Amino acid sequence: MNGPTADTVLGPDVVLPDDSLTGQVHLEGGSADVHIERIPLSR
Repeated sequence: MNGPTADTVLGPDVVLPDDSLTGQVHLEGGSADVHIERIPLSR
């Protein structure tokens, strides 16, 4: 099974401590339906 590729786009360019971080996850492709349960973030 060929899953989709994921590209994470974060913004704004500068984030200071206690600021909010925003972003989008773009999924593309794959040859079968998939179920995404979570998207882990690390620092």
